[in-house]
Amino acid sequence: MKYPGVRKPVSIGMLKNGMHVYTYFDASGTGSLCGVGVRAGSIHDPANARGVAHLTEHMLSRESRTHSGDDVYRLLYRYAGGLDNLKIETYRTSTFYGFQDLYRQAYIAPTFDLVAALLKDRVLTSQGLKVEQSAIYNEHFLTGYDAPESWVDDLFFEAQFEFNPARYPVIGYPETFKAITLSQIRSFIRKYYVPHNMFAIVFGPRHKEA
Repeated sequence: MKYPGVRKPVSIGMLKNGMHVYTYFDASGTGSLCGVGVRAGSIHDPANARGVAHLTEHMLSRESRTHSGDDVYRLLYRYAGGLDNLKIETYRTSTFYGFQDLYRQAYIAPTFDLVAALLKDRVLTSQGLKVEQSAIYNEHFLTGYDAPESWVDDLFFEAQFEFNPARYPVIGYPETFKAITLSQIRSFIRKYYVPHNMFAIVFGPRHKEA
């Protein structure tokens, strides 16, 4: 499949479990990128848990059974150049776990393994929930009220939609995301974090290798 502005075709495959894989071959070995997307964003938040998609993203990015929180940061700096290249973000329609800049093809395997482990193991703890709720509370002010572009963006969606859940901020509200429980997060994961609702992007290796 060809896309505007892309000279070489993007290949699309599907695993037996229903997960789509998008690949783009780069013979030079320098144009590499990877990540996993989930078709679940803030518009999928239940009415009684605004912000659960965003909070889920925070919780799943903390650690895995094979990677402690320190390991996660160490690997990100070693293979992806640090947090500036990190692209773990929740939008209104989807959530992405991966990277936003190109890096060496040899780093595809360890970085993708890290992302896959975080999403597969789904380590959720009460202590982690408290930490991430506090982090999001700070984010609510730092990138919300104190960031004009975010504030205007939220006001635009609120004015544009009267009933569509896209009118609500991705981050939710303090009174909603601070009340979310581990049970609600697990329920959200069971519903949306399933193979047929997810896709992988692997740019660099040949399609069969990816």
